[in-house]
Amino acid sequence: MSLLTELVAAISEDERKELAAIPVRGKQATILHAILDHPGSEEPMRAAAVNLEMTASHLYAVQSKLLERCYETLAPGGGFDLLGMLVARGLDVHYRKALHTLEQAIQREDVSELERHDFYTRLLHLMISTSSSMFSRRAYKTALVLWERTLVSKGPQEELLIEVYELIGSLYAFILDPERKRSPEGDMHWLSQIDCLRERVEAGTSIAALYYLYYAYSMFYVSIVSDPEQLEHYNHKLLELVDKLPSGLSQGERKKLELRGAAVAFVKGDYRMAYERYREQWKLHGIRLFSLYSFHLSRFLRVSIEIREFTMAEEILETGFPAYRHVSPSPIAAAGSMYETLMHLLRHELEHARRSLRRAQRQNAGAAYGLSVDLFLRFMEVILELFDDSEDEYVEKLVERAIKHMSRRGMNLKTGEDEVYGFYALKDVISGNPDSELVRDVFAHRLHTHPSLGILLQEAIEKKARRSRRASSKH
Repeated sequence: MSLLTELVAAISEDERKELAAIPVRGKQATILHAILDHPGSEEPMRAAAVNLEMTASHLYAVQSKLLERCYETLAPGGGFDLLGMLVARGLDVHYRKALHTLEQAIQREDVSELERHDFYTRLLHLMISTSSSMFSRRAYKTALVLWERTLVSKGPQEELLIEVYELIGSLYAFILDPERKRSPEGDMHWLSQIDCLRERVEAGTSIAALYYLYYAYSMFYVSIVSDPEQLEHYNHKLLELVDKLPSGLSQGERKKLELRGAAVAFVKGDYRMAYERYREQWKLHGIRLFSLYSFHLSRFLRVSIEIREFTMAEEILETGFPAYRHVSPSPIAAAGSMYETLMHLLRHELEHARRSLRRAQRQNAGAAYGLSVDLFLRFMEVILELFDDSEDEYVEKLVERAIKHMSRRGMNLKTGEDEVYGFYALKDVISGNPDSELVRDVFAHRLHTHPSLGILLQEAIEKKARRSRRASSKH
């Protein structure tokens, strides 16, 4: 797929309308509109090129020119605006090419060391801020080395900032590793790592080091050990510091912290407050902001569904998630399809739920965070089949497959905290023992951590009980 076709497939319908308004004529106009009218498909564009008797090299030149015009339209500021847009949409090849072009320009002899320093500072902050779906530890380490080379001097404060940046990179790599092994000891190791830096950083003078030390704490309390109070505490600290960052960084960081305020409400279980805060940012900035922080896009979708704001959920799905479906595997697209399945199940739209479930399974294959999403999908698949009155033998096979899958991943199902996923409880439901202690425990946990799944589990139990009563009455 050409870069131009890939770009058009990755953007929203509103953004395609912006591209359609680009003033081009002749062959450029024909090629552009052939791609815009058929996102993700190259056949209409190639057919148009044949009709225009264009050679392969001519077509390539036209596409390259159009790609530049599209970049200018979607990211008028160019530079880091363009990089942010490409990272947000998971367009890895586009991003690396655009970054290479910027790095070539920044290495010119007429560029000062101060300008180079500002460039690599912004690049590091871009990677920290927006790369959760496309984070490369190697690229981050390279950028950090190049940033170090731009330092006029390397005193204690600079060395401290380097340590904080290195810690952030290591945290990201750990959080995004789909094969990571979870243990209380391993989790607390990361908190110890952050604590080791705290005294020196708080006694120092580097605002950036202090800001990203607190940022590391917030990463820990949202992605490794969930603690709403600590997360809120460090979010407030970040808000106190954000305006002291260089002007080129503070504006984007402030928007991100507003979204984190919604995430705090989410972790505390206040879904209505989280929804209102997310909706406020959606009204102010729309998909342009949320596409930079896809984690919050998924959270906004989930809280909309949890509080039954289905019209908003449909708008988020229609506006925010099609842009990611060209990437495979795609944890962002998988999350969208996963929550879409949840919405259909809550509305008892079983065929729609089945279609979105299959799509989510395809999108999630091999993705980061793959295991947690996979288990969520398997749980909903069992619920779906219970709703659809499938044979007990078939449903039990689905549960057994999930249990075997979890066992192969080293998860302790019967006695450990991993049983909160609920598959042994589902076995009890299927076998006609819905009042078991395990079912009650899992149901209570689901209602607390994921109310909609708890409601679906209760409905499945009731449906199974009705089915059992009907079967008994026939005998």
